[in-house]
Amino acid sequence: MTDVTSVYAAAIILHPSRRKHYIRQNWDSMYHQSAFDAVENLWKIEYRDRATVDISTISASNDSDAFDEFARDLDVTASTITSDEYEAFANDTPFGISGTALEW
Repeated sequence: MTDVTSVYAAAIILHPSRRKHYIRQNWDSMYHQSAFDAVENLWKIEYRDRATVDISTISASNDSDAFDEFARDLDVTASTITSDEYEAFANDTPFGISGTALEW
């Protein structure tokens, strides 16, 4: 598999309406595992250990108080129960989106 193909596979897997399901359904099965491995390696090498921002903590106003912070700590979201964000996203069920990628 070439670097170009692995980037294409990453674009498909990271698309909310496609993910791994698209490759399983539309690519020859002999290419599935190599595509999945290439994208996972890209994730591990380039992105997994980068600092992230929890967007749920960003609000339009800065009026959060101790209760708001406590309530956020109690939330059970995918980011708090998943050990690998890429695997959780890539294996999740695709869903329809409207608009362009720039509008997401």
